[in-house]
Amino acid sequence: MPHLSLAQGDLARGQLAAVVEVLAALDLELEFEVRNLTIYDWVGPRYEPRERFPLLGLAEPMVGETVR
Repeated sequence: MPHLSLAQGDLARGQLAAVVEVLAALDLELEFEVRNLTIYDWVGPRYEPRERFPLLGLAEPMVGETVR
């Protein structure tokens, strides 16, 4: 599934300014549609979705979630 990770691992508040500085110096020209924002938690050996916020269209159920 295509995605854009904003942070992962040990990104601390003190590192954020340096990350933004590096990204600002890059000549990025990206075009994409954001359909949802998903928050993940580290559960055991992998990340599991904790909460999903639909931004366009209908909400997609998370794994194990029933459609109401």
